[in-house]
Amino acid sequence: IQRAQRHLLGLINGVLNYARVEAGAVHYDLADVPLDEVLATCEALVAPQVRAKRLTLDYAGAPAALRVRADRDKVQQVVLNLLSNAVKFTEPG
Repeated sequence: IQRAQRHLLGLINGVLNYARVEAGAVHYDLADVPLDEVLATCEALVAPQVRAKRLTLDYAGAPAALRVRADRDKVQQVVLNLLSNAVKFTEPG
């Protein structure tokens, strides 16, 4: 529930950021982000869609020490969009 809540908050912030882009005032919160945490969160958020379409998503994880310098919310949203599109456009089973 907390992951879903954070994701929804991220979506709201995404809409607000889009408005900022249109206004020319984008803000990136750059930090060293543990990639495994971002990917695991995305996997958990897309898992219900995967199960509903009777698909399999194999996530092997990333090394715990692997970090990327990025805006965590934006990286998570990009990965989640890619996974959601993959599920959406893959035939059931």
